[in-house]
Amino acid sequence: MQQSLAKLRTQLKIDPISKHGELALLLVHLFKRLHDLSGWDFNWIQYFLKTKNRVTSGVPKEQIETVRGLILVLNFVEAIRS
Repeated sequence: MQQSLAKLRTQLKIDPISKHGELALLLVHLFKRLHDLSGWDFNWIQYFLKTKNRVTSGVPKEQIETVRGLILVLNFVEAIRS
């Protein structure tokens, strides 16, 4: 995932069908849901990302560095948003 994120930073275009594109879309989706959930409170979002979460068993900021962790955190945010 680290390599994928580094590659995203150097590319000007991302094909949404590619693996990198799918990861980018998941990351964008996560941040959009966090903004919706928090009412666009950036301090809350930073707190959420940096604080150990008992449900996901980790720190979301660290977890989203892997595909598995990104999906885990996204699923959690989707569940509490419902």
